[in-house]
Amino acid sequence: MQRGFSSFAITAGLSAGLLILAVVWTTSQKFAPAPQEIVKQTAYDSAVMSDLVVSDSATPEATSTQTGLSPLGDAVLNRVLTAYSTLSQNGESAQKMATTAAESLIKDLQPIVQTKIFGALDVKTVPDTSLERMLEYRSDLRESLAPLLTIPEPEYATFGHYVESHNPSYLALLHQDADIYRSAASATVRVLVPVDALSYHLGILNAMQQFAANLDALATHATDPFASAALLRSYNSGEGDMLTSFNTLAQFFRSKAVASATSTRS
Repeated sequence: MQRGFSSFAITAGLSAGLLILAVVWTTSQKFAPAPQEIVKQTAYDSAVMSDLVVSDSATPEATSTQTGLSPLGDAVLNRVLTAYSTLSQNGESAQKMATTAAESLIKDLQPIVQTKIFGALDVKTVPDTSLERMLEYRSDLRESLAPLLTIPEPEYATFGHYVESHNPSYLALLHQDADIYRSAASATVRVLVPVDALSYHLGILNAMQQFAANLDALATHATDPFASAALLRSYNSGEGDMLTSFNTLAQFFRSKAVASATSTRS
């Protein structure tokens, strides 16, 4: 895992910028639906979705006939407009109010992207917890994770290229990267794991699965500014989980080596 992770500030800033611009654009449109109409329309969508929940399917969702947004985008817009409608209009422009409403919600907008979760029963363990077995396990992991090294750039950069160009080929690359993470997870779940490494192994498996789902969701909703702004936060969280899980596994390897060296000297 040496290819690096994006700066959280970059993705968080992009999320905030997209959401604020989308809100300002919507509230300034002459023919935009009235907030109460959108709120009424999206209340059912939000309830059915258990608020901000999306699947890991790469199939585009049907869009609303009124807003042109996906169900997730409608749910996000509903939250923003509800906040917008509660703000005092005394001395404030509509755009300023829209920006304030968006800014107040950004930190809380993180959709749950549902995906397969691996458990202990999905992994085969061995009772041997020696240093030699750990080194063999680490070698097996290097092989199963090798596909990740074929990804040429961080995914936030690929998404950034799409934002700049609106070229759908970049979205295809995000879906391709998601497939690579799932392929690596599928290979890694077949690795024999020392029993004392099981929790760390499940950590990297589920982090890869979740990150793949986040990438698919982000690419699928890329044309929906409200959904993509919210999903950038899920991407950010998923990438953080990836970094944490692989760092934790590396710490396990180091502690195992240190413990073995200490035992040998004794």
